[in-house]
Amino acid sequence: MGVSWPPAVLYLLLLYTSPTILAKTIAPDAFSQPKSSALDNVNLYIGTTGTEPNKAGGMIPSVAPPFGMTRWVAQTQVSYVSATPYNASWVLEGGKEYNDKIHGLVGTRQPAIWMGESGSIAVIPGVVYEEELDRGQFDFEGGIRTDFESRGLRVISRNDAQAMDYGREEVVTPSYYSVLLDDGFDGRVFCEMSATSRVGHLKFTYSNPTSQPKGRKRPYILIEAARPSIITSTPTNVTYPPGYIKFSQPVSPPPSSQSQLFEVCGYSTERQDSIITPVSGQAAASQFKGYFCARFNFPSFPSPLSSIPHDHGVIQNGTVYPGKQEASGPILSAYVFLPESQDAMDVRVGTSFISIEQARANLDSEVSDVAAAQSNELQTKPGNTLESTARRVRTEWAELLDRIEIKVGGEDDEEVEVMKQVFWTGVVHSLQVRSLSFSSFLNLMQIFIPVPERAARSQPLLVGIR
Repeated sequence: MGVSWPPAVLYLLLLYTSPTILAKTIAPDAFSQPKSSALDNVNLYIGTTGTEPNKAGGMIPSVAPPFGMTRWVAQTQVSYVSATPYNASWVLEGGKEYNDKIHGLVGTRQPAIWMGESGSIAVIPGVVYEEELDRGQFDFEGGIRTDFESRGLRVISRNDAQAMDYGREEVVTPSYYSVLLDDGFDGRVFCEMSATSRVGHLKFTYSNPTSQPKGRKRPYILIEAARPSIITSTPTNVTYPPGYIKFSQPVSPPPSSQSQLFEVCGYSTERQDSIITPVSGQAAASQFKGYFCARFNFPSFPSPLSSIPHDHGVIQNGTVYPGKQEASGPILSAYVFLPESQDAMDVRVGTSFISIEQARANLDSEVSDVAAAQSNELQTKPGNTLESTARRVRTEWAELLDRIEIKVGGEDDEEVEVMKQVFWTGVVHSLQVRSLSFSSFLNLMQIFIPVPERAARSQPLLVGIR
């Protein structure tokens, strides 16, 4: 016998579901396999609005499998206690100017809006234009932008605010996210990502501007290991936790083995909830680190045609250190220029609470190498593309959600659509927030979900909504 929801519960659901909540996005066909009507009714925009920190819904449209250790989400605002990384208040009346930029894609472990971040890692796309001055000296128009506000890139809009996706060039699903951005020079950056439990899989494709600025275009990726961190819910209460970055040594000639692809690894010590640590646990908690290892789909060696003496480096406290291989301290990022022969960059970021070596092992075990660099050419291995990663994650979601069947009755099609989206989105939210905070397959624990016997694969659980 199905479960019936009393009218009061449905009224409550509808109260929190304005007509704009009906807006949702569907991924392209390559990222919508296997088919699942339950997943197609998930609307991760639900719960993401609120122009004041303590009046926001507290949800984020993150990509991750069920119980994933690290969720990945676009950044529209600085996150801290009472503010999540993504906020969609641009959908509200009069809120068009809110959060209309993406400031990076972040691996977050913020468990709820009333708690803080722990060891996040942000990956930020950008573009500069190099102009030769004299005697081999070069100037970069705009510079590599590191602070949160200046690095934000505007989301491309079709000026169709009534569309099902609010008119934004953005796709939001539990297994795949994409957004089209203006690079600041009238060019475009197409950002895509998926994520397994411990690995974020990201791809950035850069297109040329309609009017060429002075100089030569140089796309880059910035990896932020240490940021100014807001403690409590007061934005002016800022601390500066240290981080660490180390590049793998450049290899020449280009390698053919997967272990030689270009890497930058490190850790963040940020833990915004440190102030509530019991006295008895402060000594151990002070050793906390969120480790990462980011691997690119190319080796590290400057192109013979490149005028840039170093294709990567470190930025600390706003100062650029070209070619620097290792650094530690606060306000710390690494930058990597895209090879001049490529217009797309694939980067996978393994995460761990144990060590850099474990982050690298997680990367190898969950999303093996996308490419091997041979003779300066990118050789993509079948089965290790962004599409295959997204398919694996969507398959995990479909396997769980398709165990449930719902029967929905309503007065009209819009009411039915609202109830279906609220239900399926709530299921996904409940399975994302409860993260599995284990750093490797070796220390996993089995998670048991107490559901009725009829919820087994062979017989779906029926839930009645009226």
